Amino acid sequence: MFLRANGLNVRLCLSQKDLIEALKDENQEQVILITTDLFKYIGKKERISFVFNSRSFSEMSRPTLTSYLERINLIISPNTVFSENAEEILFPNSERHLEITQKELTSVLSNYECVDTIKTEFMGGANRYTLKILNRLN
Repeated sequence: MFLRANGLNVRLCLSQKDLIEALKDENQEQVILITTDLFKYIGKKERISFVFNSRSFSEMSRPTLTSYLERINLIISPNTVFSENAEEILFPNSERHLEITQKELTSVLSNYECVDTIKTEFMGGANRYTLKILNRLN
């Protein structure tokens, strides 16, 4: 609702068919929200301006995260990546609570440079989260 209330065309895609239809729509800029299983269907030919991740990259397993980041870095190649994730590990010695820091996340995005880091005020995050804005290198 927030995005639509601010004049953005928002498409929620829950199936591959929905995503294909949304990506074909060349007449207007839009925000496309997808489920994780649809991420693999976005390729080089799509014109994706930015990718935004809020607090889930740092909690993915390393293999899953690597797959996402490599796809963003090498295939989707958006102009900008917004990454809001943990800057510090809350439980560094925990075997159950796994986290990957922003530094590790952004190092995989070798085709990008960080242009800004903003401390977020995410409630419950113990002031550990930052928003990194990364722009694609030419």
